[in-house]
Parts: sequence; C-alpha cells; structure tokens
Amino acid sequence: MGIHNLNKVLKKYYTPVARKSAYFKTKKIAFDASLLMYQYLIAIRSEGVQLSAGDSSTSHINGFFYKVINLVESGIKPVFIFDGKALEIKSQEILKRNERRAEAEKKYSEAEQIGDKEQMAKFDKRKMKITQEHCDEIKRLLTHMGVPFLNSENEAEALCVQLCKEKVVDFVCTEDMDALCFGAPYLLRNPKKNEFQEYNLKEILEKIDMTFEQFVDFCILLGCDYAGTLPGIGVVRAENLIRKHQNIENILTELEITDYDFKHAREAFFTLKSKYDLKTVSINWTAYNRENVVQFLQEKGFDEKRVSTALDRYEKCKSANKGNQIRLTDMFKKK
Repeated sequence: MGIHNLNKVLKKYYTPVARKSAYFKTKKIAFDASLLMYQYLIAIRSEGVQLSAGDSSTSHINGFFYKVINLVESGIKPVFIFDGKALEIKSQEILKRNERRAEAEKKYSEAEQIGDKEQMAKFDKRKMKITQEHCDEIKRLLTHMGVPFLNSENEAEALCVQLCKEKVVDFVCTEDMDALCFGAPYLLRNPKKNEFQEYNLKEILEKIDMTFEQFVDFCILLGCDYAGTLPGIGVVRAENLIRKHQNIENILTELEITDYDFKHAREAFFTLKSKYDLKTVSINWTAYNRENVVQFLQEKGFDEKRVSTALDRYEKCKSANKGNQIRLTDMFKKK
C-alpha cells in the first residue's frame, strides 16, 4: 500500500528526475520483487512481446523474463528481494486486504454469471493474491538465468533500503513510497523500458523543509501499513500539524488523543533490519543455463521461437558487458 497520498504531497515541493536507463549502466539496483510480481500479475501483459497466451498465470514469469533482459541490456546490475513473513503490526492491514479480496471474489462470480467481461476483468485484478507458487516460479527462472536474489525475513523494501544505506547497492527500485520512510537515499519508481523516476531523499527533506524524523511522523499520519489514520486529519491538516507541533506526541497532546497507536510504526521505519550480515553475504551472478530456461518456459506454455530470440539478446548483452556485468562478487562489497 505504501503511504497514502505521499506522492500527491511531494508534487507540491519536489519533482523526481527522469533518468534514461543508460544513466544507470554498471549501477547496482535492489528491486522489490514481490511488488513487481504483483504488478505483472494484475497487468496480464508484460513488457515486450508476449511469449505465451499471456494469461494471469504466466504474466509474472513473462514480465520478469523481459525485465531481466532489458536491465542487462542497459548494463544494470540487479538483485531481486522477496518479501518474507509480514510484521505482526501489519495484521490489521492484512485482514482488511483479505476482506476486500473476498468481496472482489464475490463480485467477480456475480459478473461471471451474467457474462459481464468488463466487470470480470475489474474484479479479477482486485482478487489477485501472490502465492508461494508464484514466488517459487520466479526464483526458479532467476536461478536458471543466473540472476541474484535474496529472501527478506520481513518487508522486501526494508532490506532493499538497508542494502542501499550500507552502500551495497546504489539504488532501491519499488513503487512503495514507504521506502523513503525506511530511509532509502535514492529511490527509483515508475520503471519503463528505458526510463526511471529518481527520488533523492536528502533533496526531498530540504524541499519539504522537514527533518527525517518529522517526515516519518508525517507519513504515519497520512496512513501506512503499520498504523491507522486519525479521524478528521487529512493531508493538509496532517502537514500543518507536523509543521506546528514537530512530532506525533505533541500533536496527540494538543488534540487530547490518548488511543492512537503509532509507536510500532515509527519503530519499524527506524529499526527494521535484516538478519543478513551484509559484510559476508554472498550475492553473485551464478551460471546461466539456456537449456534450463527454455525447458522451464516451455513447461509454462511459452513459444520456443520467441524464447530463443529473447535469449539470443540476453546472451549478446551478457557477453558485451562481461567486463563489468558478469561478476558481482566485488559489487556487493562496501565502497
């Protein structure tokens, strides 16, 4: 979900920089794999040419396949981060999502009974849920393509940010704006085939004229996965309150509110860490196996000729970038 209306607020103060993919050549980018997967599953279509029928059961595979090829063609060094177990403080948000998904299932069935394809497509997206099978399929594809990935024990974007803050990678790529609350120095959003939108946290804080601590409290008031919102406090009032009172504690005192649970959310944004020792963790490109990639995609009903053409592109760009692309052993050391 991210932070409610944060992008809307930022537009008043800050404009992200549009960067062509070529700008990121040799750069290390941590991608929120779970969010990417969800986007591909609901989009049905992936980047580039469809390799199979393109239904929702294979669109995530199709999407990741072309994503990797496009990144490597641009000389980008990706590592994909998968979500782990949801935090306990997220349980209420998960419950709400499950309720919305159940309602979408009901609406989908009703539309199906009367043959309303437009409504079926609408609610099919809303009832979509990432399964362990989806994750396993993408990990299998990445393994065959030799692409590194990590499993976070909790939030994928938190591990992405930790990698970036400790200079293991150069950028974080996710649509979740809460990556900024976790402290992502450089956030990439809206990735297209040849362009990203770059957000610089230091510049954002300067433009919005808030400390990082004030910014996090402001985002909590806007609404996030880890805390509810306060009745009667929308975007404008939340901003005014933070500017006047500096933090949530002072705001609650002023408004005489005693039952707002926000501290767990703040703690998550400031202290959530990975179990990985980033000084020793091994994140390397492994052996690429064309035969295994072809076999896996054929099992999923993909067209062999199109797969072969795409893999020719992949092998060509891997060979061209061999000097700075294939070995990532040194890449994942501190600068």
